[in-house]
Amino acid sequence: MLFRSLGASLFAAALAWAFWQERHRRALAQLAHAREMESVRQTFGRFVTPEVAEEALAGRLSTQGEARDVTVLFADLRGFTPLTASLPPQRLVELLNAWLTEMVAAIEAEGGVVNKFIGDAVVAIFGAPRAQPDHAERAVRAARRMAAATRAVAERHGQALRAGVGVNSGTVIAGPVGAASRMEYTVIGEVVNVAARVEALTRTLDVDVLVADDTVARLGSHGLRDRGTHALKGVPTPVRVWEA
Repeated sequence: MLFRSLGASLFAAALAWAFWQERHRRALAQLAHAREMESVRQTFGRFVTPEVAEEALAGRLSTQGEARDVTVLFADLRGFTPLTASLPPQRLVELLNAWLTEMVAAIEAEGGVVNKFIGDAVVAIFGAPRAQPDHAERAVRAARRMAAATRAVAERHGQALRAGVGVNSGTVIAGPVGAASRMEYTVIGEVVNVAARVEALTRTLDVDVLVADDTVARLGSHGLRDRGTHALKGVPTPVRVWEA
């Protein structure tokens, strides 16, 4: 009887030990998976924006194009091109990276997505891939942050630099675009073209930030300065712009 009781106790202990071991193994496996996913997010997030990485990893990113109401922001570093002939390459890259770091921070602080870098320019999207009912307000706030940050970068580096920021809103086609071997989440449409042309207009009007009328129409109260209606290259109808 004693041996039976002892055997039953040992069996129960062995069963409990095996159960604990399996629980421990599963917990370690889950932890390893979580760490692996975080590593993937961090690595993936260096090549695409964190929002796009999160949506893709969660399976929420549409693999087909979809119509979205967004605000597109174009920003260019004015005064940078002449420096390419006078500054050493290391100093030039250091300056550009310092500026782009500040621009990304300003965009992401307002929930925007950095779409791409084009030399000394940056393109951002507000309202996709995650919907933002207030995307116009976010973009205008980001544009103002970017102009102020550019002045700070120029002062720190002792260079005569200014930001040129153009903002426009409307319906675009959003989704992954590219070749089978390399895709990029982006937006397509006249809205994007107008934003780029509005950014170029900042040089003509000698201002830092210009906002197209379609963006202003989405703002509750804007307090912006009307800078008139202008014909823009490649845009079929004149566009009214506002200084922010």
